[in-house]
Amino acid sequence: VWIERNIEFDLHSYQTNHIPPQNAMVVYMGRRALSKGYADLFTLFCQNNEIECRTLKGYTKGFDPEKEHKDYPNHFWNAVRIDNYWYLLDIPMCIGKIENKKFTKKYNEDYLLAPPVQFIKSHLPIHASWQLLETHVDLNDFFSQK
Repeated sequence: VWIERNIEFDLHSYQTNHIPPQNAMVVYMGRRALSKGYADLFTLFCQNNEIECRTLKGYTKGFDPEKEHKDYPNHFWNAVRIDNYWYLLDIPMCIGKIENKKFTKKYNEDYLLAPPVQFIKSHLPIHASWQLLETHVDLNDFFSQK
């Protein structure tokens, strides 16, 4: 909740592809982030509270249809371990999404601790093991599924 209320999505940097440093302390001090900044800040908060957490990189669908492509992974999110189980979450996609070239705030719990079978519909990590599925989805299947 703190991150959602205190860190603004950096739309200008996102649109211009002029990406400022996204390490957790820069984001914390500047109060602006892109997906990597949100993910790294969440990882730092978890680690400071002795909660195991990872920042994951990969492909997404549903955040900004104009920037969804197979050419390269362009989004970051988290895996967090709670009671010996790994859960997936994407803070920027929980907060909102890009619509008509603007960031629209619209809280959505679909990306908060979602079951892996649901999360794979919108997120494909570059390391297949972080799909947290018995059968892994490949890049072509990911982009062809609805």
